[in-house]
Amino acid sequence: MREFKTKEILSRHIEPEKLGLYLTEVEKANEKFSLFSRNLQRGDLEALVADCLVADELGLIGETPGRVVDIGSGWGLPAIPLLLATNKIDITLVERSQKKADFLALLLHKLSLSAHVHAGDIQTLPEDAKFDVIISRRVALEKKLISQIRRHANPGATIIYYGTAFPHDVFESAKVVEYSLDNSDVRTIIKSDF
Repeated sequence: MREFKTKEILSRHIEPEKLGLYLTEVEKANEKFSLFSRNLQRGDLEALVADCLVADELGLIGETPGRVVDIGSGWGLPAIPLLLATNKIDITLVERSQKKADFLALLLHKLSLSAHVHAGDIQTLPEDAKFDVIISRRVALEKKLISQIRRHANPGATIIYYGTAFPHDVFESAKVVEYSLDNSDVRTIIKSDF
Protein backbone atom coordinates (compact mmCIF):
# COMPACT_ATOMS: atom_id res chain seq x y z
CA MET A 1 0.00 0.00 0.00
CA ARG A 2 1.26 3.46 -0.92
CA GLU A 3 1.20 6.30 1.59
CA PHE A 4 0.86 9.93 0.64
CA LYS A 5 0.95 13.25 2.47
CA THR A 6 -1.47 16.03 1.52
CA LYS A 7 1.07 18.85 1.77
CA GLU A 8 3.65 16.96 -0.33
CA ILE A 9 1.19 16.14 -3.15
CA LEU A 10 -0.16 19.67 -3.23
CA SER A 11 3.32 21.24 -3.26
CA ARG A 12 4.35 19.03 -6.21
CA HIS A 13 1.24 19.66 -8.30
CA ILE A 14 -0.49 23.00 -7.58
CA GLU A 15 0.77 26.52 -7.05
CA PRO A 16 -0.34 27.72 -3.58
CA GLU A 17 -2.06 30.84 -4.99
CA LYS A 18 -4.18 28.76 -7.39
CA LEU A 19 -5.10 26.30 -4.65
CA GLY A 20 -6.02 29.13 -2.28
CA LEU A 21 -8.24 30.81 -4.86
CA TYR A 22 -9.97 27.52 -5.70
CA LEU A 23 -10.68 26.67 -2.07
CA THR A 24 -11.82 30.21 -1.25
CA GLU A 25 -14.31 30.10 -4.14
CA VAL A 26 -15.72 26.69 -3.18
CA GLU A 27 -16.02 27.74 0.46
CA LYS A 28 -18.04 30.81 -0.61
CA ALA A 29 -20.21 28.72 -2.92
CA ASN A 30 -20.76 26.13 -0.19
CA GLU A 31 -22.65 28.74 1.81
CA LYS A 32 -25.18 28.99 -1.05
CA PHE A 33 -25.25 25.51 -2.57
CA SER A 34 -24.23 23.05 0.18
CA LEU A 35 -21.55 21.49 -1.99
CA PHE A 36 -20.03 19.61 0.94
CA SER A 37 -20.40 19.28 4.70
CA ARG A 38 -20.13 22.60 6.50
CA ASN A 39 -18.05 20.79 9.13
CA LEU A 40 -15.13 20.49 6.72
CA GLN A 41 -12.25 22.82 7.46
CA ARG A 42 -9.62 24.16 5.01
CA GLY A 43 -7.29 21.26 5.83
CA ASP A 44 -10.05 18.76 5.01
CA LEU A 45 -10.64 20.45 1.66
CA GLU A 46 -6.92 20.38 0.92
CA ALA A 47 -6.91 16.64 1.63
CA LEU A 48 -9.83 16.14 -0.79
CA VAL A 49 -7.91 18.02 -3.49
CA ALA A 50 -4.76 15.99 -2.81
CA ASP A 51 -6.82 12.80 -2.93
CA CYS A 52 -7.91 13.72 -6.46
CA LEU A 53 -4.26 14.09 -7.50
CA VAL A 54 -3.24 10.61 -6.33
CA ALA A 55 -4.19 9.14 -9.74
CA ASP A 56 -1.80 11.58 -11.40
CA GLU A 57 0.84 10.95 -8.71
CA LEU A 58 0.62 7.22 -9.50
CA GLY A 59 0.92 7.82 -13.25
CA LEU A 60 -2.59 6.56 -13.96
CA ILE A 61 -3.57 9.65 -15.96
CA GLY A 62 -0.51 9.76 -18.22
CA GLU A 63 1.37 12.62 -19.87
CA THR A 64 -1.07 13.00 -22.78
CA PRO A 65 -4.35 11.45 -21.69
CA GLY A 66 -6.36 12.55 -24.73
CA ARG A 67 -9.95 13.59 -24.11
CA VAL A 68 -11.05 13.19 -20.49
CA VAL A 69 -14.51 13.25 -18.92
CA ASP A 70 -15.27 13.68 -15.22
CA ILE A 71 -18.65 12.16 -14.41
CA GLY A 72 -20.50 13.78 -11.51
CA SER A 73 -18.13 16.71 -11.03
CA GLY A 74 -19.98 18.29 -8.10
CA TRP A 75 -17.68 21.09 -6.97
CA GLY A 76 -15.03 20.06 -9.47
CA LEU A 77 -13.50 16.92 -8.01
CA PRO A 78 -11.33 15.46 -9.47
CA ALA A 79 -11.34 17.56 -12.67
CA ILE A 80 -10.38 20.96 -11.28
CA PRO A 81 -7.44 19.74 -9.18
CA LEU A 82 -6.16 17.94 -12.30
CA LEU A 83 -6.58 21.14 -14.32
CA LEU A 84 -4.83 23.15 -11.62
CA ALA A 85 -1.94 20.71 -11.78
CA THR A 86 -1.72 21.07 -15.55
CA ASN A 87 -4.03 23.15 -17.70
CA LYS A 88 -3.14 20.93 -20.67
CA ILE A 89 -5.91 18.37 -20.17
CA ASP A 90 -8.83 18.37 -22.60
CA ILE A 91 -11.56 17.70 -20.04
CA THR A 92 -15.34 17.78 -19.87
CA LEU A 93 -17.03 18.12 -16.49
CA VAL A 94 -20.42 16.39 -16.44
CA GLU A 95 -22.75 17.65 -13.71
CA ARG A 96 -26.49 17.02 -13.76
CA SER A 97 -27.38 19.89 -11.37
CA GLN A 98 -27.76 23.09 -13.39
CA LYS A 99 -26.79 25.23 -10.38
CA LYS A 100 -23.59 23.27 -9.82
CA ALA A 101 -22.81 23.28 -13.55
CA ASP A 102 -23.22 27.06 -13.63
CA PHE A 103 -20.96 27.34 -10.58
CA LEU A 104 -18.34 25.15 -12.27
CA ALA A 105 -18.36 27.31 -15.40
CA LEU A 106 -17.94 30.46 -13.29
CA LEU A 107 -15.22 28.82 -11.22
CA LEU A 108 -13.28 27.74 -14.31
CA HIS A 109 -13.46 31.33 -15.58
CA LYS A 110 -12.24 32.76 -12.24
CA LEU A 111 -9.37 30.27 -12.17
CA SER A 112 -8.48 30.96 -15.84
CA LEU A 113 -8.88 27.27 -16.65
CA SER A 114 -10.14 25.85 -19.90
CA ALA A 115 -12.68 23.02 -19.83
CA HIS A 116 -16.16 22.22 -21.05
CA VAL A 117 -19.00 21.95 -18.53
CA HIS A 118 -21.93 19.78 -19.53
CA ALA A 119 -25.10 20.43 -17.51
CA GLY A 120 -26.86 17.08 -17.56
CA ASP A 121 -26.23 13.38 -17.23
CA ILE A 122 -23.69 11.56 -19.37
CA GLN A 123 -26.60 10.18 -21.39
CA THR A 124 -27.37 13.72 -22.59
CA LEU A 125 -23.90 14.17 -24.09
CA PRO A 126 -23.88 14.27 -27.89
CA GLU A 127 -23.60 10.80 -29.44
CA ASP A 128 -20.25 11.68 -31.03
CA ALA A 129 -18.66 12.79 -27.72
CA LYS A 130 -15.91 10.20 -27.24
CA PHE A 131 -13.32 10.07 -24.49
CA ASP A 132 -10.00 8.36 -23.84
CA VAL A 133 -10.14 8.61 -20.04
CA ILE A 134 -13.30 8.45 -17.96
CA ILE A 135 -12.93 9.59 -14.34
CA SER A 136 -15.51 9.13 -11.64
CA ARG A 137 -15.28 9.82 -7.94
CA ARG A 138 -17.80 8.16 -5.65
CA VAL A 139 -20.55 7.97 -8.27
CA ALA A 140 -22.44 4.67 -8.22
CA LEU A 141 -21.52 2.73 -11.36
CA GLU A 142 -24.89 1.19 -12.09
CA LYS A 143 -25.73 -0.73 -15.29
CA LYS A 144 -27.34 2.25 -17.01
CA LEU A 145 -24.33 4.47 -16.31
CA ILE A 146 -21.90 1.76 -17.39
CA SER A 147 -23.67 1.42 -20.75
CA GLN A 148 -23.44 5.20 -21.21
CA ILE A 149 -19.75 5.14 -20.33
CA ARG A 150 -19.17 2.44 -22.94
CA ARG A 151 -21.13 4.48 -25.50
CA HIS A 152 -18.81 7.46 -25.00
CA ALA A 153 -15.53 5.56 -24.65
CA ASN A 154 -13.00 5.52 -27.46
CA PRO A 155 -11.49 2.12 -28.25
CA GLY A 156 -8.84 1.37 -25.64
CA ALA A 157 -10.25 3.97 -23.22
CA THR A 158 -9.42 3.83 -19.55
CA ILE A 159 -11.74 4.33 -16.58
CA ILE A 160 -10.31 5.64 -13.32
CA TYR A 161 -12.64 5.23 -10.38
CA TYR A 162 -12.13 6.68 -6.90
CA GLY A 163 -13.95 4.44 -4.45
CA THR A 164 -14.66 0.82 -3.65
CA ALA A 165 -17.98 -0.04 -5.31
CA PHE A 166 -16.42 -0.89 -8.67
CA PRO A 167 -18.08 -3.59 -10.82
CA HIS A 168 -15.04 -5.78 -11.51
CA ASP A 169 -17.15 -8.21 -13.51
CA VAL A 170 -17.97 -5.51 -16.09
CA PHE A 171 -14.54 -4.01 -16.70
CA GLU A 172 -11.56 -6.16 -17.59
CA SER A 173 -7.99 -5.92 -16.39
CA ALA A 174 -8.85 -3.81 -13.36
CA LYS A 175 -5.84 -2.55 -11.45
CA VAL A 176 -6.67 -1.78 -7.83
CA VAL A 177 -4.36 0.62 -6.03
CA GLU A 178 -4.78 0.95 -2.29
CA TYR A 179 -3.31 3.99 -0.62
CA SER A 180 -3.49 6.08 2.49
CA LEU A 181 -3.50 9.86 2.69
CA ASP A 182 -2.08 11.38 5.87
CA ASN A 183 -2.32 8.00 7.62
CA SER A 184 -6.07 7.82 6.97
CA ASP A 185 -8.08 4.70 6.34
CA VAL A 186 -7.23 2.76 3.21
CA ARG A 187 -8.58 4.37 0.03
CA THR A 188 -8.86 2.86 -3.41
CA ILE A 189 -8.33 3.97 -6.98
CA ILE A 190 -9.25 1.49 -9.68
CA LYS A 191 -8.01 1.73 -13.25
CA SER A 192 -9.40 -0.47 -15.98
CA ASP A 193 -9.17 -0.53 -19.74
CA PHE A 194 -12.16 -1.17 -21.96
